[in-house]
Amino acid sequence: MAIYQLMVDILNITGDISMNDVYTASNYVHELVGENANIIFGADVNTETADEVTVTVIIMAN
Repeated sequence: MAIYQLMVDILNITGDISMNDVYTASNYVHELVGENANIIFGADVNTETADEVTVTVIIMAN
């Protein structure tokens, strides 16, 4: 199955990040899976995790 046939269901980004970083990461994932992807994303700004960002992507076949 080609990656462009996948739909991202959930994208969660956690860490000491800005909304610009969240936007950049979600756009990157969107480019990987294709423009028809349905991306639902969330962000958790956590200043206790300096120098660390966790990106969780849950995908399902379309």
